[in-house]
Amino acid sequence: MGFDLGCALIDQRLVKMVREAFAGNENFAKALDEDGSQEMLRLLCRRMKESQFTGTGVRLQELQASRTS
Repeated sequence: MGFDLGCALIDQRLVKMVREAFAGNENFAKALDEDGSQEMLRLLCRRMKESQFTGTGVRLQELQASRTS
């Protein structure tokens, strides 16, 4: 999963950057209170990181659909 290689540090930094960027957003804060939202945020950041390294696109709609189904 990348934890042994320090890749999780990148994920954690991205999560921190997203949290800082949306710090004053009430909808974001409310969404983070939902069950599984912390994990979903980490997954989203991981997928975006992987997309950057591989040059492939990430369909956020697919991630959202998997969260709601």
